[in-house]
Amino acid sequence: VGARSVEQVEGVMSVEVEFEAALRAEGFEEIAVRERGETPTNPMHTHAFDARILVLEGSFGLTVEGSDMVLYGPGESFSVPAGTVHQETYPAGGAKWMFGTRTVA
Repeated sequence: VGARSVEQVEGVMSVEVEFEAALRAEGFEEIAVRERGETPTNPMHTHAFDARILVLEGSFGLTVEGSDMVLYGPGESFSVPAGTVHQETYPAGGAKWMFGTRTVA
């Protein structure tokens, strides 16, 4: 129970490889994987860079100022443009994600 087949693992890896290639092609300089356990919502904040995120495991909640939280799961991706007021939440056991950042001139 809970074991993934080779095809499923290769499919996940393929998504990660394709996501990383797309980030590099679009000028994202920093590309990394981060993991967080379940944490309370952090305060609203901004970044001085564009970010693109691909959820690998768990749940990643994103609230953009003035909007309801959107919960993203494995295989889903989203972007947060520089200067966007937002907060992240990692409910239900946390999350693992790949992300890229791109400096805005």
